[in-house]
Amino acid sequence: MAESVAMQGTPALRYRVLTPLYDFFIRLLMPERNMREALAARIAPRPGMRVLDLGCGTGTFGIMLARASPGTEVIGIDPDPDIVRMAERKAASSTAGIAFKIAGAEALPFDRDAFDIVASTLVFHHLPPTVKRAALREALRVLRPGGRLLILDFGRPAGPVQVVLGYAAAFFDGWATTAENVAGMVPELMREAGFTEVRRTYSRATLFGTLHLNEGKKKEFR
Repeated sequence: MAESVAMQGTPALRYRVLTPLYDFFIRLLMPERNMREALAARIAPRPGMRVLDLGCGTGTFGIMLARASPGTEVIGIDPDPDIVRMAERKAASSTAGIAFKIAGAEALPFDRDAFDIVASTLVFHHLPPTVKRAALREALRVLRPGGRLLILDFGRPAGPVQVVLGYAAAFFDGWATTAENVAGMVPELMREAGFTEVRRTYSRATLFGTLHLNEGKKKEFR
């Protein structure tokens, strides 16, 4: 994934021809149900809550969240127009109340203090270092005081087998974008962006390395 302004038009998979297979690959190669349920449990959606699904892909997680809590407003953003169209079609055939926008994580089209939760799944390891930092600053900006950022993505591999798998996946995805994840730097980057109470609340071994769920909070002003 090349670094660009707002990353508009960037395909969710490396090759656009693979875009229709996005959901298939996630179901086949990742512990999809377990990881999404773990993220949803940490969000604990409730009526009146506003959630931003950052890098929403085909909308699977956002739709799941909206169905679980009909009073929760969910907005998904992704820079890939084809993926967003797939998400809109999927949402149209469900009873979930969710909206989608084409946008990059580093240039969010929302006002300051607009969301209670910003959640991201398997996105940050695709972002170049400068975009990672810009995306974290934007997440902090659009969160309300006391709001939370949850990043579910690859982190430092746990154990020798996961190290091998993690580095192999990093080579495939592109070392320039994945290196900071594999080095376990995401929590540090969250703190540098201004998040407090940063901690890991979930970990899961996969075929491509170790997934970590890192959470942080926007400071409340009293």
